[in-house]
Amino acid sequence: MRKVYKNIFGEVISKSKATKLDEYHLYYYESDSDILKEIEFINDESIYNINYFLQEGDNEDEVLEYLKEKSDFLTSKKKKLPTDLSLLLINYTHSL
Repeated sequence: MRKVYKNIFGEVISKSKATKLDEYHLYYYESDSDILKEIEFINDESIYNINYFLQEGDNEDEVLEYLKEKSDFLTSKKKKLPTDLSLLLINYTHSL
């Protein structure tokens, strides 16, 4: 996977600049392509939301397990997009 860091305005930035910001987004693309697989929304070095784009052939159970490993405080819901893709929305739901 190829990682691309962006500020909240969608501008590509370096990893070092991103980690200095309070909030940034981390985009994951399939290697050697522009196919977007995942977006992590990060605030104060914590992931608070993940959008994962399911593609034909993806094993949904494996994807959910992969995403659960990122945080125990995330819940998921699946949304069908107008195309053949599905978007798996993962949201931070931890409350103090």
